[in-house]
Amino acid sequence: MPATAVNELIYLIKVQKNHDNVLRYLSDFISNMTRVGWTTHKHTGIDMNLYASGKYSDKIRGNLENTDVGSFIVDILKLDLKSITDQLEKYLDLI
Repeated sequence: MPATAVNELIYLIKVQKNHDNVLRYLSDFISNMTRVGWTTHKHTGIDMNLYASGKYSDKIRGNLENTDVGSFIVDILKLDLKSITDQLEKYLDLI
């Protein structure tokens, strides 16, 4: 995770008193970074089909478990979630 992104997260946590605002910002940030669009910020409780086009789209279509989408993003972006989590925890301890 770039240092600028970590600094943005620290700023959000310090400045935002409303937990929902932070979550909404993070949701929008991640959606923009991954070019994923959502119709709601809440759970709908119903199955939703996923449509995709472009590179790797054949791997992420149809009716999927919600965790499959996250796993797909991690795999495609080659994210090291343990490292990112460790970095965030380290910075949060400084706040």
